[in-house]
Amino acid sequence: MRAPFCSRFLFSPLHRRSGWSTFCVMNSYECIPASDDRCVMHQDNRTLTEHMQHCIDACTACAQICDRCADDMIGMDGGHDKDLQRLCIRLCQDCADLCALSARWMSRLSPSTEPLCRACADICDRCADVCEQHAPDHALCGDCAAECRRCAGACRDMAGAMT
Repeated sequence: MRAPFCSRFLFSPLHRRSGWSTFCVMNSYECIPASDDRCVMHQDNRTLTEHMQHCIDACTACAQICDRCADDMIGMDGGHDKDLQRLCIRLCQDCADLCALSARWMSRLSPSTEPLCRACADICDRCADVCEQHAPDHALCGDCAAECRRCAGACRDMAGAMT
């Protein structure tokens, strides 16, 4: 019979119970040994709301189009402004990464979601601004900018609902 543990995270000793060591990540979660010798992550009985799911969906869609937009621009001529294209590629990549991270944190009900959603809204707005400028040289930038604006609004609403 093995000792119970939380297998998906970095481990640190939390407490001893009946001679078994239980390990869990040190954060706002509580590690509770389950009846079948697994460790169950638990946090204040919060549930994923419809509002959160809407924001997760917006972040996921934004991450996907930003990745497509950046990938499509790599190797392009660059049009009349190569510096703008380089900036657009970098912001699309950054935006995609932050949107994906935001969706993951919301999905697991992270207590740090609110500041991350605010940062996500900011990078989405910056990405949209640059994509709008670059849209005459790259057709996908117009759709990308629109999705970034939608995600920024959803993230701002989500962050506001959490305060």
